[in-house]
Amino acid sequence: MFKNLTKTERAWVLYDVGNSAFTMLACSLIPIFFKELAIGDAPGQIDGDTATAYYSIAISIVTVVVALIGPVCGALADHKDKKKIFFTTAVALGVIGCIINGFATNWVLFIVIYVLTKIAYSASLTFYDSMLNDVTTEERMDEVSSYGYAWGYIGSCIPFLVAMVAYILSGGLSESLMWFPPIVGRIIGYGVTGVWWLLVTVPLIKEYKQLNYVEAEKGEIGKVFAKIFNTLKKIFTGNKKVLFFLIAFFLYIDGVGTIIDNCINIGTDLGLPTVG
Repeated sequence: MFKNLTKTERAWVLYDVGNSAFTMLACSLIPIFFKELAIGDAPGQIDGDTATAYYSIAISIVTVVVALIGPVCGALADHKDKKKIFFTTAVALGVIGCIINGFATNWVLFIVIYVLTKIAYSASLTFYDSMLNDVTTEERMDEVSSYGYAWGYIGSCIPFLVAMVAYILSGGLSESLMWFPPIVGRIIGYGVTGVWWLLVTVPLIKEYKQLNYVEAEKGEIGKVFAKIFNTLKKIFTGNKKVLFFLIAFFLYIDGVGTIIDNCINIGTDLGLPTVG
């Protein structure tokens, strides 16, 4: 299926197959898991509308944190031999958080772990995207990136189907089909996703070599912020096309993200069946 790709290019594509599994879980079952823990009449539980509001706030926190740390992480990772370290650390934190999330027994702990996991996941994508110019040539970037995009969607369905079956067999469709408690279904769903994410990332960690880099200098943190500021200054004062593109893309992708993160929440608030 990857016959036109080199070994390193295939490894890069496979990471999209891995991280997309978490994306699939996040836009489908995680909101359902959250509401199962959050909604109820027991002490500490809340109603459906409040649960949706808290979940949306959590997603907003992730967005703001990633927007703040993204440029800094990207600039630091450009240093020699640093990109793989940053990437591997972000993946490790994301995978560990993903697996642990399945064991959460109250909604506050659940959402805190989820926020931390998604920050690590988003940070890994910053490093992952910047790896592309090291794993392929400029002429092949579009083709390799398209492979990642396509196979990411396809590959993410495999762990998702396992997670979905586990959810159904934990009473998600009907209590008559409950083979094990709901927490077991969550543990299986998160566990399969985390293990899948890790396994398909191993080839990239093994094969990747940072070819493009800058040498570290004294006062590097201050220079990173200065570099970011100068880039923004150039965009605002001298490159209107890039400025308009960034504004348009931000509005577009924020809309897409809102749909992905909240469609299940809105559906359950409207009374639609979760499995349906």
